[in-house]
Amino acid sequence: MLEHTMEVEIDTSERQVAHEGPGIMILSSSLQLLHTNRRADVLLGDLDSPTPETRKAIGRSSSLPPLLVRLADKILSALRQRYESVDTRRCEINYVVANSVKQVMIRGIGLPSGDQFESAHVVFVMSDTKGHRLNFG
Repeated sequence: MLEHTMEVEIDTSERQVAHEGPGIMILSSSLQLLHTNRRADVLLGDLDSPTPETRKAIGRSSSLPPLLVRLADKILSALRQRYESVDTRRCEINYVVANSVKQVMIRGIGLPSGDQFESAHVVFVMSDTKGHRLNFG
């Protein structure tokens, strides 16, 4: 068997990461922050408050912006109802939030895992929509 190896140089400078791609955040069913990427930190920091303290709180602790807590609660409530009725399909909420600096679409997805609600996850996919047409379908 022949293996091919290719070296690729990837520019991961803060500037490039901060301005491209979606922001992703993954939460447990108990709203514990499991993962967040730098883009999510930037988008949420611009929406919530431009202060460095807020950006550090979003990126380094389990404290979440109130908006995400409310959306996660709605998603988890829908998932809980589905678990009770033995319906294990995912659920989704799309939300657009804007201020004078940014307009961000937040796609919140509730992912069931097995047959226990405690194993479910909430995934937020965020993107800057300034100047883009929104399509929820």
